[in-house]
Formats: sequence, structure tokens, C-alpha cells
Amino acid sequence: MARGNKGSPNMTNEMVVEAIQALAAHNGNIAAASKQLNLERHAFRYRLQKGREWGLYDVEPNKKNDPIFDEVPERLEHHKAYFKKLEKADNLVQKIYLKDDKPFVLTALGDPHLDNQGTDLDLWEKWNNAIKQDRWRGCCLGDVLDNWVGKLERLYGDNRMTREDAELFFRYYVKEYSHLWDWFIGGNHDKWPDMARMIKIVLWDAKVPYRTDEMKIEYHTPSGHVVKVKARHNFKGNSMYSTDHGVKRDAMFTGSAYDILLGGDLHVSGYTPVKSPEGVYCHAVQLGAFKIVDEYAMTCGFYDKHISPAVALVIDPRKDRTDFTRVRVFHDIEGAAIMLRGVLN
Repeated sequence: MARGNKGSPNMTNEMVVEAIQALAAHNGNIAAASKQLNLERHAFRYRLQKGREWGLYDVEPNKKNDPIFDEVPERLEHHKAYFKKLEKADNLVQKIYLKDDKPFVLTALGDPHLDNQGTDLDLWEKWNNAIKQDRWRGCCLGDVLDNWVGKLERLYGDNRMTREDAELFFRYYVKEYSHLWDWFIGGNHDKWPDMARMIKIVLWDAKVPYRTDEMKIEYHTPSGHVVKVKARHNFKGNSMYSTDHGVKRDAMFTGSAYDILLGGDLHVSGYTPVKSPEGVYCHAVQLGAFKIVDEYAMTCGFYDKHISPAVALVIDPRKDRTDFTRVRVFHDIEGAAIMLRGVLN
């Protein structure tokens, strides 16, 4: 092969001129010119670089004419729009408008795990049926199902509940109770692929607001009172000395912004009211679960720190946030019902 200028052993003037002519023929379109010569773009650009070095080519290739950039503005706009959508969703608050200013009960349901044979379905139905009472409302913090996948799918071998029954029972309970639920959070089990999409679609079709991991909720009264709730399937942080460490920890940092914090996932119960320096109260509640017989907890030797699978929060929105009795927390249905009757009179 002939030796080119500047001592390059593999490049000839003819090869460089050929690249320059191809580029001119395609109006500076490097993609088309390199394709004509059956070259990778980096190899084609190397020829142009040599042409500039040897004085054969002194025009910078117009990158704007390169097809690889043609769709960039449109694709950038797509990603910018999606970011704005995510940013809005991240700050999204579910607003619920109440018919009056009177006290009401918010029933927060812990992890259902409806397809686990250790789940007390009678207890699940009892708490949901309680929400049918006048001035009672409901919500749930996931995990709806065990939804074992991958290597964990073997656990269904010891379970009397089949996947078919799990989906059927979930759909049945949504049909029975979804009109009672203000909102629903998906837990870590609900993210796993096998039934994750089904859970979302069924709840959306039932018009139940649903998000994974976390929701921020505001209850608005006609007179302008607002009760703010933040609920997460799991709050970061654990302590052997406190069952509600994670949700309490969050209350100490963000509690002045919320009346109630609700956490699930851990299958233990706990409650701590946290008073901010401004004198307002945040009620930090860790919810138990409806999976009462927990073989995993037994295997690991976990202590039973479960009080109830749900809590009933008696809320009087008319009271100021500096009033501790604005929110009262009950681990039993009967106690909450008695309190509600008392504050309504």
C-alpha cells in the first residue's frame, strides 16, 4: 500500500480524497458518506482528520447534518416532559374533600398478605366491615399478596393457597370493599412482576388511588380545615428498643408538616405522638399485619410485638394542631366507635 503524507503507513491521499468527495456528495452528511464507503463513522472521521492535517480538507464537518442528531431535540423534549411528569408526581398530594367539618374515623389497614395461609381473613373482613359504619373511612399500606416469585416461588409448595385463589380473592375483596378505601399503597411484594400489574389495574379500575411506597394525603373540610397524612409502606430505620423507630424518626424531622404518619411492612405495632418545637403534634403509627401466624418470624426467632393489624384514628379536624386530642389512636374497633360517638355529641 502506498505511503501517505506525514508518514502514515495505512492512509493514502486517495483514501482521504475519496472520503472528502463522499462527504461533499452527501452535503456534509457523515452518516450517509461513511455508509457509501462502507466505513464505521469513527474510521470515516479519522480520514477527514488526516485530510485536515495534510491540508487537503479545511472544513469542519457539519455535525448538525448528521442523522444521529436529527431526532435529538425531539427526544430531549420527550425526556424533559417526562421529568416534569415525575417531578409533579413526586410532589403529588391526594386531596380528599369531606362533606362537613365533623369528626371522622380513618381506618388504616396493615399488610393484608391475602394469599398467605397464616393470614386471618376473618379479621381482615372484620376491620373492613367496620369501615361501613357512618363517618368511617379506610386505607391500606400493602403488601396485598405474598406474590412469591423466582426462588421464593417454592414457598407456594407449602401453602394451601394457589396463585389462582390469590388473584380471585383479591378481586373479590376489591369488589366488596373498594368503595370504602380512600387510597391504597403498594408494598415491596406488590412490585414483584407476577401480579404487580394485575393489582394496579384492578385498583385503578375500582377508582382507588394507588401508588407504590408512599402517599401524601390531605383531608379538606368545607370550612377550610386540613388534616395532613403521610403514609409509607416502610419508613427507614430500625431499633431493637422501639417497634415504631422508623416512623417516629421521620416524625422528628418532618412531623411538623403532618398530623399523622403511617408505616407498614414490619408486622409489628407501635405508636408515638411527637411534639414539634412549634407545639404541633404528629401521631406516628406503625401498623401490624393480618398475617398473624408468621412462620418466617418463628424461624428467625422474632418476638411477637403485634397489637393489631390495623388502627382506627378518630380525627376531629375542627381542633387546632396544638391540641393533642385532634387525633386519637385506637387498636380496637369498639374503642374508636365509642370515642367517635362521644366527640360527635
